Amino acid sequence: MILLIRRKWVLGAAALLLAVVSLLSLAERPRAAIPAFSYDALPTREVVIIDAGHGGSDGGAVSTDGTPESGINLAVALRLRDFLACQTVLTRTGEASLADLDSGTLRKEKVSDTKNRVTRINSVANGFLISIHQNTLPGHPNVHGAQVFYGKLPDSDARAAAIQQTLN
Repeated sequence: MILLIRRKWVLGAAALLLAVVSLLSLAERPRAAIPAFSYDALPTREVVIIDAGHGGSDGGAVSTDGTPESGINLAVALRLRDFLACQTVLTRTGEASLADLDSGTLRKEKVSDTKNRVTRINSVANGFLISIHQNTLPGHPNVHGAQVFYGKLPDSDARAAAIQQTLN
């Protein structure tokens, strides 16, 4: 899932594992081959914050071969950072979570991690967040592809439609 959030509001997109393969292949294509959405069109004052979901002891969903979601999210985030031609900030660059060291239980660690991500994201002025996750729907192998979610900010629907078209 990819979520686009501008500061505290949801703007954007969720993609399933199949869409991740497509997104990774986008980095292999020349920029001219990418349809519709141009990250270069973002106002220069905006910063794209890339959040690789999960991390640390919270690996997220696990694939049938045992691969945790957190590693896939991080790989996609790093490739996306290298691909974009604009200013970017990553919430994490390694496998560690953003939780406080004294979190204790896994539940407290997840809460701490989320709070610290929100604080980090909201500290970036004019931030445009892309949060990357992989979703699964066990028992329904025919359900796959990208979903785009957006909020009520101006142009949210247009940006989301362009991102959906690119993911498709």
